[in-house]
Amino acid sequence: MTEEGNTGLTWERRLALWSRDDALTGNASTQGRLTDLVTYKTQVESTREWFFDSSTLWRFGLYLLIPVASMVGGALVERLVAMVLD
Repeated sequence: MTEEGNTGLTWERRLALWSRDDALTGNASTQGRLTDLVTYKTQVESTREWFFDSSTLWRFGLYLLIPVASMVGGALVERLVAMVLD
C-alpha cells in the first residue's frame, strides 16, 4: 500500500473514532456523519484494485489457445485424410 493510501486510511479511522465519540455523547451535529463514513468505507473496500479479474484472464488464455487448437486440429485432420487415402 502506498504512503498516500496509509494516510487516507488513518484519516478515515480518526474521523470515524471522532464521529463515534460525538455520537455516543449525544452531539446533534454528527447526525448522519457516521453513516456516511461507513458507506464510504464500504465503497472503498469494494473497489477493485486491479483492473483484470479472473474471468478476464481466463478469457485471454482461451483466446491464446484458439490458434494452437486450430493447428492441432488441422494436423489431426491431415493425418486422418492421409490414412484414409492410403
